[in-house]
Amino acid sequence: MPSSSPWQLYPISNFDRYSENWDELNQANAQLPILDSDFIRPLIKYFATGREKLAIYRENEKVLAMTIIHRYKLGCWMTFQPSQAPLGCWIQSHRLSMSTLIEELKKELPFPILILSITQQDPNITTRPETTNSLSTLDYITTASIPLTGSFEDYWAQRSKNTRQNMNRQRNRLSRDNIETRLSIITEKSQVAIAIEAYGDIESNSWKKQTDTAIHTTNKQGSFYRELLEIFCQKNKGSIVQYFYNRDLVASDLCIHSERALVMLKTTFDVRMAKTSPAMQMNNELLKKLFLDKPSMVIEFYGKTLKWHEKLSSDYRSLFHTTQSSPIISRLRRYKAQKT
Repeated sequence: MPSSSPWQLYPISNFDRYSENWDELNQANAQLPILDSDFIRPLIKYFATGREKLAIYRENEKVLAMTIIHRYKLGCWMTFQPSQAPLGCWIQSHRLSMSTLIEELKKELPFPILILSITQQDPNITTRPETTNSLSTLDYITTASIPLTGSFEDYWAQRSKNTRQNMNRQRNRLSRDNIETRLSIITEKSQVAIAIEAYGDIESNSWKKQTDTAIHTTNKQGSFYRELLEIFCQKNKGSIVQYFYNRDLVASDLCIHSERALVMLKTTFDVRMAKTSPAMQMNNELLKKLFLDKPSMVIEFYGKTLKWHEKLSSDYRSLFHTTQSSPIISRLRRYKAQKT
C-alpha cells in the first residue's frame, strides 16, 4: 500500500530519474548554478557513498521540495554536502516552511531519529526558521556577494581609498618592471582539461598542497572540477578565468553561472607573486567586464569571507545550519546550556 506521507525516499541512484523535477524547483526558487542538477550529478559521482537517499516532497502530485540526505551515525541524518558543495543539497518552494518540511521528513526516516540537520543554507533563498524547543539554527559563515548594478566606475569608487591606491601602486610597479597583464576567459569545453591542469599546477605550489586539498589531474578534486566545467562550458554556463604576467599564468578562477548568479567556486594565485596581488588584479579586470556583459547579475563567493573579499564587496550575510532534535537530545542540550 502506498505511503500517505508527503515525503518519499528513493536510493540516490534514482537522482537522474528526478533531475528534471530538481531543476524545475531550482529555476522557480533559488536559480543557482550550484543547485543545478548539472552540479549535483558530478558531486554524487565523485563523492557519494551510494548510501545516500533522495527525498521528494509532493502535494497533489506536485514536487515542492527535494533533498539528498545521509545517515552519518545511528539516528543522525544530515544533508549530503561534500566540501566541494557550497550549500547543502536542499531545495524547496518559497511558499513552504522549512521547519514543517523537516518535521515531516523526520517522520519518514528509519527509527530512531535523534538529529536531522540541513546544512549551510542561504537566507536569500530559504527563510531561516524560528527557533523552537526541538529546532535550532546556527550561523555557519559570513559570505560576500557583489550585485552588478550601476557602472563599474561607481562600484569601484565605493571601494576603500586604501584598496584603490594599492591597486594603482601595484600596477605601476608591474609597468616599471615591464610586465604586461592579460585577462583570458576560457569557455570552450575542449580547453577545460588544459586549463584545469594549469590551475592545479598553481594550487599545488600553495599551502593547499600540504593539506591535500589542491586540485590535481590525478585526484578526485581535479577529476570533479574538470567534468563539472566541461558540462557547464558545453552549455555556455561555465568559465575558467586566467590572468597572465607576460606569458606566465599567475591567477585563475573557476566559475559557473545561471541567469541570476555567477558563482566563483575556487580562486588560486601564484604565491611567488603575492606582493602584486595577482588574484585581486584578475578579479578587478573580470568585474570591469562583467559589469558590462552581465548587468543585474550577482557575483557569489559562497565561501568564508576573506580579506580580499572585503576589499571587493560590502554585501555580506550569514549562511546557517538548521537542526531538528529528538526530545531527549533537546532536553540534554537545554540542560548543558543551563549548566554553563
